[in-house]
Amino acid sequence: MRMLSGYLAGQPFSSELCGDESLSRRPMARIMTPLSEMGARIEARKGWTPSTEIHGGRLKPIHYRPEVASAQVKSCVLFAGLFAEGETVDRGAHPHTRSRRDCAAGVLGRSRADRQCIADYGRTAAARD
Repeated sequence: MRMLSGYLAGQPFSSELCGDESLSRRPMARIMTPLSEMGARIEARKGWTPSTEIHGGRLKPIHYRPEVASAQVKSCVLFAGLFAEGETVDRGAHPHTRSRRDCAAGVLGRSRADRQCIADYGRTAAARD
């Protein structure tokens, strides 16, 4: 859900994410902060847990330093960065978080390889013309 939020933040429509009981207990504040800095408008219920509404649109790039190492947050920021005007960089202190981002980015990169790139260890996402 956190990774998908980054992708949805760059889309020209609004989305609502809901989850089962387990997902609905997970805080979304970790992704809401950087996505809001990028220009996305995100609303969550009290306690910052899903159901979450994401109002996507034009995003601006950020250089993000997460407070907590999280592959999901890192992926979320980099996916949103693919739709930002410029370069988004994750400056996390922990470059070796789980590789779920790398797998997902590979699939996404193959389907839209002409418009974006993700550099694994530089943790950079940049949209290209």
